[in-house]
Amino acid sequence: MGLVHFRYQISRHQRRLARFCRFGRRDNGFTLTELAIAMVVLGVIASIAIPSFLGSRNNAYDKEAQSSIESVLRASKFLYQNQGDFSDASSAQCGDST
Repeated sequence: MGLVHFRYQISRHQRRLARFCRFGRRDNGFTLTELAIAMVVLGVIASIAIPSFLGSRNNAYDKEAQSSIESVLRASKFLYQNQGDFSDASSAQCGDST
């Protein structure tokens, strides 16, 4: 009697396991909790990275403007050293033909 009862328990367990595998959790996707955790991690990384990126971009724009101004100043100093004044250069730049 004990052996028959043991076989019945195994077969009942196997049936439950088969039913669980058929209708239960499958291993071919992510759970909602895993997706939520991934979204939170991405949000934290973005909240750290985006301000840093924007700050770096603004610094690059500032350095570009500063470089352009320095280039204009060097050119104007060169012109002043060669001609002694800016009158000819300013009228030529503006299109004034007087």
